[in-house]
Amino acid sequence: MVITLLGVHLNITTIHKGVFDITVPKTFKIALFETQYLYLLIHSITLIPVFLLSFDKKVHFYKKWKYMWQGGLIVGIFFIIWDMGKTHLDVWTFNQKYIIGYYVFNLPIEEILFFITIPYACMFIYECLNHYFPFKVSVFTEQMISWILFILLLTLVVYSFEQTYTFVTAVIATAYLIYHLAFESGRIRMRFYFAFLVTFIPFVLIDGILTGAFEAEPIIIYNPEEFMGYRIISLPVEDAIYLIPLMLANITFFEKTRKGIS
Repeated sequence: MVITLLGVHLNITTIHKGVFDITVPKTFKIALFETQYLYLLIHSITLIPVFLLSFDKKVHFYKKWKYMWQGGLIVGIFFIIWDMGKTHLDVWTFNQKYIIGYYVFNLPIEEILFFITIPYACMFIYECLNHYFPFKVSVFTEQMISWILFILLLTLVVYSFEQTYTFVTAVIATAYLIYHLAFESGRIRMRFYFAFLVTFIPFVLIDGILTGAFEAEPIIIYNPEEFMGYRIISLPVEDAIYLIPLMLANITFFEKTRKGIS
């Protein structure tokens, strides 16, 4: 079946993988992606240009790596444990067609690398925005955005109790936002909101590959009973919520380690 959304043609393909029986919206297929190295290719597409640009003479991001990795290790371990738990509970699984087959417990090695590659790219974008767009926002504006986000997340928590992925993701995002409102700087949150909006564009493309927008089947296949089923092209909206605590926690550790925004 083919539908058109915002001028983009979407082919709707149903994938059957045991309990993982889902409908995956697609844009078009890229022949290069039909390989067991696809998940590694995603890391290369994400990491190589960002790594090379890290030596830009204006931003000097390479000089700030030491601040990024200290907190990134803590955040990464938390999300890897979460990922392992959800994989064990059959919330999602990984398509053998697109991974090389090496695992750390129940996670493909490529999934472990996700928590290095994606935060690195997000932090690079964040720091570039800080350098080129050093704007100031009123306390009122930041508080208004934060409380609107809090209400939306809390509403999702209340109404998603039966969907494990949706519920747990919303709970963690809500809990971390509460902590941040109570103990961390509003200036960090405001810079995060700006960076999140900009980062979300490439995130949709990268996560779109992970969730099957451009290949015959998705790399990550979700249990339809465990998420709401609403998608941005192919990626579940829960993935966008997942990005909130992942990115905000990395930014917060980064700023506190280098004693930046306060």
